[in-house]
Amino acid sequence: MSKACARIFISFLVIIAALRIAASLRAEDVATSASPAPGTVAELPPLKVEGNLLTSGGKAVRLRGLDWGWWHLMGTIYTEADMQNVARWGANVIRLSFSYNDLETDDNPAVWKEQGFEDLDEVVRWGRQYGIYVILDMHVVPGGQSDASYCAGGHNLIWTDAIAQERFIALWKEIARRYRDQPAVGAYELVNEPGSHQKTSDLLRGMDQRAIAAIRAVDPGKVIVVGGDNGSGPGDLIDAMKFSDDNILYTFHWYLGAGGNEDWISTARLEPGISSTFNPYRGDSRLRPAPII
Repeated sequence: MSKACARIFISFLVIIAALRIAASLRAEDVATSASPAPGTVAELPPLKVEGNLLTSGGKAVRLRGLDWGWWHLMGTIYTEADMQNVARWGANVIRLSFSYNDLETDDNPAVWKEQGFEDLDEVVRWGRQYGIYVILDMHVVPGGQSDASYCAGGHNLIWTDAIAQERFIALWKEIARRYRDQPAVGAYELVNEPGSHQKTSDLLRGMDQRAIAAIRAVDPGKVIVVGGDNGSGPGDLIDAMKFSDDNILYTFHWYLGAGGNEDWISTARLEPGISSTFNPYRGDSRLRPAPII
């Protein structure tokens, strides 16, 4: 065999060996990262805020997950396979963003769109099957909650429109009625990134308080997620946004690199393994873990 042919033959063997090794590693990766089969995950216990901890079945839990954002708002469609992937990645929560007009229309408020609720039901069912909590996040409220264009055209009317406020309260009461006995629905997030553009948070606090009372009338045990005014940034969680309800999970939105939040550093040095937490109430021991979303 010539030296040239020998080199070609040896190179060929090296390539074959590399392909076999790659295939073997790929098979091991697939085997170790397989997602749970539907129905094999134990029933999720309810989430609950206990002191300075978020718990599941009485044990401290860290929410790890992502936002299924723009769901329906931009035509995004998620499938059961996506929920399987979330479980395979080791996550345990999905924040499901929806608009009020997924569940009712401006022409027929409080006439519930059953197809919209069926869509929520489907995602909740997937979450239950794969051990993933679902946070129901009202991403757009009646009348709009900020001047962002996706919020009902950016009209920002809910702060001054009594009818829009009543619709907001009634819708949350109906959501709570339907999901109060479903632990896979981990929490209700009242409103995404509100922006009243007021000097105080009084308008937001008043509306949140009414929504909390309406929810508690039918669902006394579910976690309720509350954020601050003016976009729910870290600095917007002020004392005025504290509620007497012990089962409130306070959250903020941290846009790393987007400006304004870069001076915030996680409390990981104080409590190893914790990230995306923030204690706006200095001197208060009630450090609230915030969902990583």
